[in-house]
Amino acid sequence: MISECGSETSCLAGELLELQGRWSETEAMLTAVKDSHSVKVSKLEVAIGELERDLGKTANSLLKEKKARKPKSSEVRHLQRQIERPRTLFVLSFRLAWRRSPPFWAPSSASRIGI
Repeated sequence: MISECGSETSCLAGELLELQGRWSETEAMLTAVKDSHSVKVSKLEVAIGELERDLGKTANSLLKEKKARKPKSSEVRHLQRQIERPRTLFVLSFRLAWRRSPPFWAPSSASRIGI
């Protein structure tokens, strides 16, 4: 019986050594995966930082463009008003003159008095 226990102990010791070897291999693989993950995370953080910086530049350029367009659009409206003003004045003055002068078929005041 003691010999059976001794052989079983030897067998269990061998299995323990094998399991310890597998454990070491598993820990090494886990460390490699963690390191690889850490490198990927670092690269992604750098990429995210660059994208955020580019996004900030894009947002700033869009704001600058918007600010630049605003005066241009008001200038365009001003110029359109300046273009429309003489046309409007011409139309209004023509209408006023038309209302003040009798139509060409109406008898003139000279013919009314007999001249």
